[in-house]
Amino acid sequence: MSSTTSSERLLPPKTYVPVHHPKLRKGHWMVAKMSFFNVLTLAIALTGILPLFWGSMYKRSDRAHNLKMAVINWDNDVVGNAFVDLVNERPNLPHLVTIKPVVSSEYTSLEQIEELVVQYKFWGAFVVFENSTATLRAALESGNQDDYWFKTLHYFNTGGRQESVHATYCQPQVDALEFLFQEQKVPEIIRNLTADFSNDKIKDLLTNTPRLLTSPLEFQNNDIRPFSGGVASAIDNVGLIYLVIISFYQVMMWGFIHNIQGEHMILWQFFIYRTVINLISIFFISLFFSLVSLAFGQDFTLRYGRGGFVVYWMINFLSMAALGGATDNIMAFFAKKFPATLAIWLLFWVIFNSAPGMFPLEMSPGVYQFGHALPVFNAVEAIRTILFNVHSEIGLNVGVLIGWIALNSVVNYISLVYTRYFYVEEREKAARKELEKSQVVEEVREA
Repeated sequence: MSSTTSSERLLPPKTYVPVHHPKLRKGHWMVAKMSFFNVLTLAIALTGILPLFWGSMYKRSDRAHNLKMAVINWDNDVVGNAFVDLVNERPNLPHLVTIKPVVSSEYTSLEQIEELVVQYKFWGAFVVFENSTATLRAALESGNQDDYWFKTLHYFNTGGRQESVHATYCQPQVDALEFLFQEQKVPEIIRNLTADFSNDKIKDLLTNTPRLLTSPLEFQNNDIRPFSGGVASAIDNVGLIYLVIISFYQVMMWGFIHNIQGEHMILWQFFIYRTVINLISIFFISLFFSLVSLAFGQDFTLRYGRGGFVVYWMINFLSMAALGGATDNIMAFFAKKFPATLAIWLLFWVIFNSAPGMFPLEMSPGVYQFGHALPVFNAVEAIRTILFNVHSEIGLNVGVLIGWIALNSVVNYISLVYTRYFYVEEREKAARKELEKSQVVEEVREA
């Protein structure tokens, strides 16, 4: 069969005109107006939403004093007292971590010291071991420096609590305190302990074990719950932002599916129907999201053994349901009349959750305490418990996530009532217009 010729086409050929053609003038004006409106909308959104994240970091260093560390002096002799004196001499400045001695008699074992930092009572703890002075003196007398290093000064922390805080604020100030101790207090300690040493003895120490005289009291760092890095960095930081985005797209994709039955089903049954479908889909999507971390070798066994992965999966499931439910409601109320709302909502929802959720609230302004009630903050806390076996409030975290799901469900039912009423009204208006049009046509025919 021969191809259709131009004379056989039902539509005339399309003609194109240059950009300056008068025919396009009206379109240019419309493009300009719409572009201006979009720029204005995004400008308002950016200036209103981005400060939420920037504000959480504003003058963050000036809130370092909210990070508290303990000093436990089990020595109560020359070494321990010198260290406590140095700590007490530190100025109370906003950008300095707060380091204060505590009642040492309340803590009698290393297990109790570890609990102080693992259970988030302190960000770190300095321990001057019992008989540190006697141990150092014995090492000076014998000239043996092999075994006393681990019996004097120790620093305990949990890197898994928040690795960037330890790296940026805690550890540098611990190193600075150690430097001051070596520079200001250690010479006094050595002079005190070697006051009765002969000159020959001092020369012998300088020749054979000079470290005993110059830097005998170095801190021993003990990261009880270290941050494993690698895949863990993706899981509890950027990965949770991806979770917000994935929950957004889940709502978008299933929104079209729900419209298939939404027009025909009894309202309360449709509510249950779409809720069950959403939860089933999120159940499997969160599984594949979780499997990515498992495939890259992340260890989930530290806290809950072999069941740790299942717990992690369930946290992702609840988080995705909580985050997606809010998006579902925004889409129901605003998307049809204001489609741009969804793009702005995604920006807001990511920043609103990440601003208080990705960094300790001690380092943010007080207004960000609302983060305790948000899905991402509770997901971060629960996931750190699973990954690093740190302080657990997983019951509270799960409760908050379930609370979000319940609240979203109530609002979702209201949104279904609203959208059905809106849909009926729209159909009614369309039917009236069609009726009026048909009446006009009939009148014309009769005329």
